[in-house]
Amino acid sequence: MIALELDHVYTLKPTFAALLALEEATGTGLVALARRFAEGTFTLAELLAVIRSGLVEPVPADLAEQLGRKGIAALTPVVGAYLHAALTGELPPGKA
Repeated sequence: MIALELDHVYTLKPTFAALLALEEATGTGLVALARRFAEGTFTLAELLAVIRSGLVEPVPADLAEQLGRKGIAALTPVVGAYLHAALTGELPPGKA
């Protein structure tokens, strides 16, 4: 599981159901989506979809605002760790 620090500390967990919801929300396959994030060509809607799909806790009503306050540059490593775990089944170093 991956920690996401916003107004509170949330947890992202790449379950099969979460990944399926992500693909359905974005209309993009997981590998292609991970490639877009690695290349920096993702959209804000995709960023929001990744985080919404992976949240263990209920999605807060102000999630988009919390993400905006955190900043996109601070969020991309968290999303990268989540997608890495989704593709490999392993957490990146320091995320166990």
